[in-house]
Amino acid sequence: MTLLVLLSCISIVSAEKLSALFSYSTFNNPSGKPYLEIYLNVDGSSVQTKQTSSGKYQGTIEVQVMLKKGNETVHRDKYLLKSPESGEKRLLNNFVDAQRILVENGVYQLFVSIADKNSSTAPYEHTEDILIDFQPDKICISDIELLESFNKSSDNTRFSKSGYELIPFASNFIPPSVNSLRFYAEAYNTSSVLGSDADFLIRYFIEDFESKRPNGNLGGIVKSKAKPVNVLLGEILIENLQSGNYNLWVEVVNTQNKVLASKKMFFQRAKQILIPLAMEDLSSLKIENSFVENITNADTLVNYINCLYPISTNNETNSAKVQVKLKEVKSMQQYFLSFWFSRNRQDPEGAWIEYKKMVDAVNTSYSTFNKKGFESSRGRVYLQYGPPNTISDNYNEPGEFPYEIWHYYKLGNQTNKKFVFMNKNRASNDFALIHSDATGEINEPRWELMLSDNQNNYGMDWDVKKTPEHYGKRSNEQFNLPK
Repeated sequence: MTLLVLLSCISIVSAEKLSALFSYSTFNNPSGKPYLEIYLNVDGSSVQTKQTSSGKYQGTIEVQVMLKKGNETVHRDKYLLKSPESGEKRLLNNFVDAQRILVENGVYQLFVSIADKNSSTAPYEHTEDILIDFQPDKICISDIELLESFNKSSDNTRFSKSGYELIPFASNFIPPSVNSLRFYAEAYNTSSVLGSDADFLIRYFIEDFESKRPNGNLGGIVKSKAKPVNVLLGEILIENLQSGNYNLWVEVVNTQNKVLASKKMFFQRAKQILIPLAMEDLSSLKIENSFVENITNADTLVNYINCLYPISTNNETNSAKVQVKLKEVKSMQQYFLSFWFSRNRQDPEGAWIEYKKMVDAVNTSYSTFNKKGFESSRGRVYLQYGPPNTISDNYNEPGEFPYEIWHYYKLGNQTNKKFVFMNKNRASNDFALIHSDATGEINEPRWELMLSDNQNNYGMDWDVKKTPEHYGKRSNEQFNLPK
């Protein structure tokens, strides 16, 4: 789920006060069916509680899960996830859940709805396409499940696998407080391919996401004997791993050092939590003989700083707001130089020039009478991810608002991702993002319904995702078969 095709898709749930992490992993059972595991980690402090008959307090989360294969619903469940009871009205600890769904190989669409039963906030809904493809005649590796903790256990619970109780870590963002990367994976069919009890290795390591190079000695090797299922329970100390983007790799390697199967998972590491940059943090930065020295107009600097928000971190966005509010030329020059120096130490000016070309392009194409192009949804996506591989025609179909669909072949470590933009005010050039299947973006299962002028006629039936087919309607075709 999604830094997201890591082991799983990971999504942050946030519906005003409710805060949770959702993810999934796929596994195989050579003597039975493959299965999908769904994990949920709820921030207890974000949950509304009610007093129980015992006088203590408890939160209740309603979870709905539906799995479809084509037009067929193969699994549907609604259940209540209750927090442990607490003597305090505000819950101090998180609580977790794991569900297992048996499936066949194939392409599925997963729908998840999460709501706080004691709150009036709207439920969070997420949809994700999932490929399950465990071949019986090939060595395969499961998804990599990140773990909060693991312990040997003979109990049979929803958290148990292979003789261990595995508490999922439902995020691929590793904060400074976590200094050990724990994970679980399974390798299948080594005995049928290599021969029963044949020797082989399971190798795991951390790779820098940008350079694709292994990061130091962060990894390990496990000598194994071929079995129908070989289990890897790994742990890598990452206390010295710097902030950045990484891949965790698991590989099956034969005695000739040939990689027979591999699986990777993307994660982000934060070595320290940054606070917004104050003016004194920049005061020692010299701008003399730098490219910002001649940018002396305050309004120009404000505009330049504002256009950086699509590629800024939360920390940088907060810092930029301070700079724009103070509007002090030298401080803005120092901030602007610091921003581009952190992107490209060798050529910060060249990095800015390349980015400004894209800013100029989106301002030309996507500006409105009251909004610059980089402030628009299309401008933000273009600047954050680069130009899409294809853009659908600007469709204005009968009974539907105008829309555009953007298609990216590659989006970081994701593939085949799309963005749907809708123009509810036909007289303007302002197209809002209403749906994307890219990790971290707004995901709206009912996006086709939102395109309709008559969307209010269809109520909140969860199965109704789009308006009936009608003459001239092409949105579903454009999304599934982009050109």
